[in-house]
Amino acid sequence: MIPAQSTQKSFDVLRALAAHGAAGASLADIAHAVALPKPTVHRLLAAMVQQGFALRSATGRRYQLGPEIYALALKSQSTVGLVETWRGALMRVAERTGDSAFLMVRSGYDAVCLATQEGVVRVRTLTGGTGGRVPLGIGPGSLAILASMTEDESDTILAHNDRRLRMLVPDLPASLPSWVERIRIDGFAQSGGLFLAEVGGVAVPVPRHLGAPECAISTATLASRLDEDRVAEVVAILKEEIAAVLGRAVG
Repeated sequence: MIPAQSTQKSFDVLRALAAHGAAGASLADIAHAVALPKPTVHRLLAAMVQQGFALRSATGRRYQLGPEIYALALKSQSTVGLVETWRGALMRVAERTGDSAFLMVRSGYDAVCLATQEGVVRVRTLTGGTGGRVPLGIGPGSLAILASMTEDESDTILAHNDRRLRMLVPDLPASLPSWVERIRIDGFAQSGGLFLAEVGGVAVPVPRHLGAPECAISTATLASRLDEDRVAEVVAILKEEIAAVLGRAVG
């Protein structure tokens, strides 16, 4: 494995560990998730454990993210600043809609939930809340982020994520690129039970501004609440709150 590939696979292993959360993951789990032989994954994990980026259980059979990840995150002023910038908007969206609101941010080939504000209506979400991640291509927030990119960039990401997307949602439409294009035209993304049974959501991409990563504000609620009029109402609220933060209208 050449150095660049090894580095990429190390990141893939970290993401697989993050996806398994506090329960941790076995060597077999991680090897399957990243499509690598167990000896290769074991070598990568051993290096991560040595540097504090991964922890090995007392039995030696499961792995978790290590404390060094948390220490680095605390030093990331850009991330802290982004959350503080949008925290008020999330609170207002949750209050005005009654739905839970989320700040979704691009992280490589994934979308990460950086902040959550629970609403009156609480439902299970794809990310599981703050700190959770999904491959770009699943969920309204993730799709809205893709729609904020160029067509070439979003198509490249969808092609890269195809295997992961099919594993998570076997019935995922084959026309995702055209779906993303529709979101670009409409200015918002929505889903109603496709990704999680009975759960729906709406998301609006945040226009790119200097120094900020691609991000979106999204909501999650019962799919039964999202008729056409309700979607239009939530989209309008999201655009108003994004405009209030940015100081300019959102198309």
